[in-house]
Amino acid sequence: MEDTIILYASPEHLNSMLKSKIKAFVIDFFCNPAFEVSRSLNIPTYFYVSSGGFGLCAFIYFPTIDETIDPKNIGDMNDFLEIPGCPLLCSLDFPRGMFFRQSNTYKHFLDTAKNMRKSNGIVVNAFNALEFRAKEALSNAFNALVESGADKTRISV
Repeated sequence: MEDTIILYASPEHLNSMLKSKIKAFVIDFFCNPAFEVSRSLNIPTYFYVSSGGFGLCAFIYFPTIDETIDPKNIGDMNDFLEIPGCPLLCSLDFPRGMFFRQSNTYKHFLDTAKNMRKSNGIVVNAFNALEFRAKEALSNAFNALVESGADKTRISV
């Protein structure tokens, strides 16, 4: 247990800890800037998602939404989106920060979702009996990543 280090990582702290024996980082949504630093140091990095499987499905699908919708903003769509593992979601029900592609909030959400896809794994707080569709969609997303040869993100539900 003496090799275990628990830290709340910020980019400034990460570089100062180079001599320690860090085995992995487990970060949440708000620690996304630490992802690039930990990857550059070859430290396995995992995301923890406390919002459940449904929220994770919607979040990791966000880059696909960004790539497939017309150049207009999500807030201008006023339409339903089909997201694997989720019921139909109205575009107007997304957080307001995700409405406009040019906003910093939109860019942060997109960058974090892309980094989650590239991480070594995602740990999600979910209940199988309540979120069986989300679990199935996340399993299928994992299998698609493996088949495509992309970075193999593991999702633990």
